[in-house]
Amino acid sequence: MAAGAVGRTGAADASARVPAPVGCGAASVVLIGIERADAKRSPADAADVLRSAAGSALRALSGVHSVAVLLPIDDTADAEAVSIGALLGAYQDTRHKSEAPSRGPVEWIALCVQDAVDVDSVGCATISRTVAAARDLVNEPPLDLYLETFAETVVREAEADDLRGLAIVMVIDDDELRERGFGGLIGVGSGSTRGPRLVRVDYAPEWAERHLAFVGKGIIFDSGGISLKPPAKMEKMKSDMAGAAAAVEALFGIARLGLPVRVTAWLALAENMPSGSVVRPADVLRIYGGTTVEVTNTDAEGRLVLADSLVAAQGEDPDLIVDIATLTGAPGRGPGAPDLGCDGHTSTSPAPPSTRTPHTASPFSVAQVCRCAP
Repeated sequence: MAAGAVGRTGAADASARVPAPVGCGAASVVLIGIERADAKRSPADAADVLRSAAGSALRALSGVHSVAVLLPIDDTADAEAVSIGALLGAYQDTRHKSEAPSRGPVEWIALCVQDAVDVDSVGCATISRTVAAARDLVNEPPLDLYLETFAETVVREAEADDLRGLAIVMVIDDDELRERGFGGLIGVGSGSTRGPRLVRVDYAPEWAERHLAFVGKGIIFDSGGISLKPPAKMEKMKSDMAGAAAAVEALFGIARLGLPVRVTAWLALAENMPSGSVVRPADVLRIYGGTTVEVTNTDAEGRLVLADSLVAAQGEDPDLIVDIATLTGAPGRGPGAPDLGCDGHTSTSPAPPSTRTPHTASPFSVAQVCRCAP
C-alpha cells in the first residue's frame, strides 16, 4: 500500500524511499520491486531477481550508515543471493575523486532470515570481494593500469596473506612471446610503446577433482589500431581488459574459498594503438601453434590475442576452457544485443608445440544475520 501511495509498482528494481512507520526503529524504508512470482521462474532466476533487488536497494541508500535487508527469502540460495547483491550494491570506487563524495557507502548490513535458513556470510563476502576487485581493475585509468602494472598487481595480490602459496604467477614478456611464436599478441601489441604480456596464474590444490582454464582478453586500451575507432565514447575502451580482470579475480576467489578444482587463468595483455610499427590490414600473423591468420581489420584484435592464449591453455589438456572477453560489436549483430554471448565447443585437437593492490571502497562483510520468526 505504501508503494502504491507514492505511485510505485512492483516492477523489478522499481524503488521508493518512504518514512519508516512508527515503531520501526529506522529513519526510512526503501520499498523495492521484485515482480509477481511466476510458476515458470526457475529457482536460479528467482534468486537473481532477489540479488538485483538487494543491490538496487543498497544503491538507493548510499550515505546511510547501517541497513537491515528484509526480502522474501525461502532458502539458503535466496539468502546468499540477497547477501551478495547487497554487498555489491554498496560498492563505490572513489579512488580518483579529488573530493570525498557527500554520500559514502553503507558501512553495516544486517540480513533478516528465518531460523531454518543457513547463510555462509564468509563465502558471500569472498564472492563480493572478488567482484569488487575486478571492478577496481576495470575502473583504473589506462595512465595507471598498463601492461606492466596489471601484471605487477596480479603478482602482488597472489602474495597476499590469504593467497600466499595458493596461486602461482608466471609473467611472459614480449621478448619471450616473440621467441616462442605468440604471433597474435606480438602483432596486436606492435603499435604500443609497451610490449604485450601473457600472464599465467595457477591454483592447483592437491584435492582438485577437475581442471578449469580461464582465458581472459586483456586489451588495456583499444584504440582500434590503424583501423581507428571513432572518438565518441573511446574512453570506454579502457575496459577492454575486463575479461582478464574477471578471469584472474575469479581464480583468486576460488582459491580463497578452497574449492576442489584446479584453475589456470591465462591473461592476454596488450595495448592496441596506432603507430608506424603497427600491424596492418592484409598482414598475415602466425598464431602460437602454427595457424596463420590474415588481418583485415586491426580493430578485431581480441580474437588474435585470445587465439594465442586458447592454444596455450589447450596444451595443458584442461577439462573445460572458459573464454572471457569484451566482444563489443559481434554479439549484438549476431543474437541481437544480448547481455552475455556464449558459445560452447568440445575439441579433441592435438596439443600445440612446445604497484597497486586492488582496493575496495566498501567493507564488504555482512555484519549480522538477524533471525526472524516464520
